[in-house]
Amino acid sequence: MTNTAKEVAKRAGVSPATVSRVFNNQSLVSQAIRQRVMQAAQQLDYAPRSANRHHIIALLIPDSQRHPYNGYIWSCTSALVDQIVTQGFSVQIIPTNVIHLLDQPNITGIISLVYDEEDWQDWPNDRHLPLVNINAQTPHIPNSVTVASDSVQGMQLAIKHLVDRGHKRIGMFTKGVSDTYCANYRQQAFKDVGIELGLSPSDLIIQHAITKSDHYEAIGKLVRHEVTAIICPGEDSGVIAAYILNLFNCLIPTNMSLISQEIQQMSEYYLPQHTTLKQDFTGMANQAINCLEQMIQNEKPSQEVLVPYTLIERQTVRDLRVI
Repeated sequence: MTNTAKEVAKRAGVSPATVSRVFNNQSLVSQAIRQRVMQAAQQLDYAPRSANRHHIIALLIPDSQRHPYNGYIWSCTSALVDQIVTQGFSVQIIPTNVIHLLDQPNITGIISLVYDEEDWQDWPNDRHLPLVNINAQTPHIPNSVTVASDSVQGMQLAIKHLVDRGHKRIGMFTKGVSDTYCANYRQQAFKDVGIELGLSPSDLIIQHAITKSDHYEAIGKLVRHEVTAIICPGEDSGVIAAYILNLFNCLIPTNMSLISQEIQQMSEYYLPQHTTLKQDFTGMANQAINCLEQMIQNEKPSQEVLVPYTLIERQTVRDLRVI
């Protein structure tokens, strides 16, 4: 009987995914573990049938006609492609309007940036490829897991930053598709964390805009509710909020503080420079590839892997304690 990566992993005391990394010459493995794996492989007369370069990871992205691409899609796609190639795999980018391309025989796994649940309605029952979702969930699809930014930890950073500076009435502005994993997760985290930090539920106000025409009304309601700060999840929500606040002659941060999502190479150039929550796209990409590799090796990764945010303090939060 031919020995497999599992036997080598057991002999070396590592996971099959680590064996795969060793034989694909990835730099993520220490020299000591690499030597242990190679020694176990030699003892078992093991030779890999294929290397990662023969595995093609499908990167599933939204259809740009239905969901125009924003900074989030570009940043996440760039990080994923970079890490997929770095770790020795091949990659094929597939928009959802040609989702049937996932059924090509050379596709061995999927990493998805799709967030609209409508795009999953026609998923065939006989498509059994391992699936890793970024900032989304597909509980109805077997063999799927989620890698996401940690909204609870992110809200803890943002709300604590505001509360520590005297803010007691805080709003959140969200937009786009409303009933998604990410939107629901962020809104619940906003409420729970705010209450944990001593704010009243009535002082935590959420306004959601589905269409562009709703943006003005949503921001206007937050202003009329007399919030002193607005948190804007979603990479372009902060830009939209800042633009509308300017139209309302509501100066940032004099009249309204703002925490937005980091847009790479842009947030620091706004006037004033935005204080932001930054998603770790490279970290999510590495976690997604690690999960997918485990699933390809018939291991079971965690059902949900959370990656922390970083708060970048700039110029859009006013300290209300300073008169």
